[in-house]
Amino acid sequence: MTLQPGVDPAPEKSDSIPPPPQGPPPKKKPHVFDHDYNRFLRFGAIDNSLLIMSMMAGLSIDAFIARRVGVKGYGTLLGACVGNSISDGVAASPEGRNAALGALTGSMVPLVPVAVAMGFRLPFERPVVRYSVAASSLGLLCWAFGMQKWFDRHKDKD
Repeated sequence: MTLQPGVDPAPEKSDSIPPPPQGPPPKKKPHVFDHDYNRFLRFGAIDNSLLIMSMMAGLSIDAFIARRVGVKGYGTLLGACVGNSISDGVAASPEGRNAALGALTGSMVPLVPVAVAMGFRLPFERPVVRYSVAASSLGLLCWAFGMQKWFDRHKDKD
């Protein structure tokens, strides 16, 4: 820098931008009540509230269904299963139409073994009926978790 006579050199700026900090940024403490937590808190509250109401309705129509099917015990099961499907669809509706339809359809799939048992008028008290429905539900559960892995593997290929 050359000095000119009669001109003061420029004063150093004290408000200059400091250099960026060295190293990784400090980690933020995760907040417990994040967006996903709040979304699924709402989902769970809607879902189980409607499920309880549906199960109570199923209890009240159990005698009617027992007369129609000829076997007792399916009213409560149907009330809970159909009610769960409806409550899943309603609870997922804030996430969008496709989420609601997916939840409703996915929760109706496990009703197939129950409908088969009802169609054959099999008493639910028989162990073979209970175990068959439970085993088919377990198989559907494994299929559903396996489908998630399949979707994760194939989503980048589109």
